[in-house]
Amino acid sequence: MRSFKSLLKGWPTSASHSKMSNYPTSDGDLYSGRRRPGDTEIGAGWLQKHLSGVSRLAKFTAVGMSGVFVNMGAYTYLIGSGIQPAYASAVSVEASILSNFALNDLWTFRDRRSGKVVIRLLLFHLSRLAGAIANVAAVALLTALGLDPIISNILGIILGVAVNFYTSDRVVWRVG
Repeated sequence: MRSFKSLLKGWPTSASHSKMSNYPTSDGDLYSGRRRPGDTEIGAGWLQKHLSGVSRLAKFTAVGMSGVFVNMGAYTYLIGSGIQPAYASAVSVEASILSNFALNDLWTFRDRRSGKVVIRLLLFHLSRLAGAIANVAAVALLTALGLDPIISNILGIILGVAVNFYTSDRVVWRVG
């Protein structure tokens, strides 16, 4: 399978083409090279800039889904070992947080790692707390307003994930 970058090789970028020339118009004729009103250059740089957030969100979501498996695996193992459910849950949540941090640090935000890993890990833990608070608050508010508890929980999860992504993007692995 070809990479996204290889598919875009050869497309014009702002740096490589100062004007649009020999691009087919809607009726199939070649345009003379002068820019018409409304023409824009869409190249690899433009697409990568505008799609990088989507790609990062997709990676973040995949990492989060893997965290569910880590959590459930650890929880199942600990329960099977005779650990009380509340303790097993606390340990499995921490295992999934550590797993998600490692994968996000090495894959999702690899291009934005800076500073000490311990500081990023601390910020990541704090950001997960913010996401959990948003999730629980949304469920409490929505159920108090009479919304179905299952729908409330789904909406709370969506809000929690949004807070987690925002804080990861803007705080834990911030640019600059």
